[in-house]
Amino acid sequence: MDDWPIRKINAVDVWKVVKGNLREWIAIVLHHGAANSAADRHDIQAYANYHVLGVGKGGRGYSDLGYHFGIEEDGGIWISNADNKARWIFQRPGGHTKATRSLDGQVVIPPGVNDSCVGICFAGDFNTQELTSEAFESGLRLCVELMRGGIHEGADAIYPHSRFQEKDCPGKKFPFEKFVRTASVEMRKFCPAQGGA
Repeated sequence: MDDWPIRKINAVDVWKVVKGNLREWIAIVLHHGAANSAADRHDIQAYANYHVLGVGKGGRGYSDLGYHFGIEEDGGIWISNADNKARWIFQRPGGHTKATRSLDGQVVIPPGVNDSCVGICFAGDFNTQELTSEAFESGLRLCVELMRGGIHEGADAIYPHSRFQEKDCPGKKFPFEKFVRTASVEMRKFCPAQGGA
């Protein structure tokens, strides 16, 4: 199988690359690639290939990379570039979390997480490794740009995948609380009323 088309983008360009009708995104869900344990390696290209590979061939059989964004260890931010299948560019629902509510029932998303939440995957297994500072910073910049451009709930609208499904995702070693605190501080610089947590 040829590599599924993906391309690198800058955080400041996330809203500029959109070609479809803008979807009303209400939150961001963070993942790590360990959920793709059947992928041959931990990078965004491998996850994309695994997602579109047929189920009979050991993949997921999705129409595209399941996440809207992928972040590499070096901080590179990637999106699908698969013509009209590209999730973020054409504002298609995600393929990352089928839930409609959090496990504790406190977060209810009637249309479903895939329809209303942006999925971001950090490449790696953060049950066994630490997140690099480059990936942390890129993820932070991406979330701030997403919130500034359309997700107006602030850092309170950033969730771990484990909030919706019984998985260690984005991993036990992923610094989720620090990530949300830092995102909240960054958001206050732009919009004091929307700083969140």
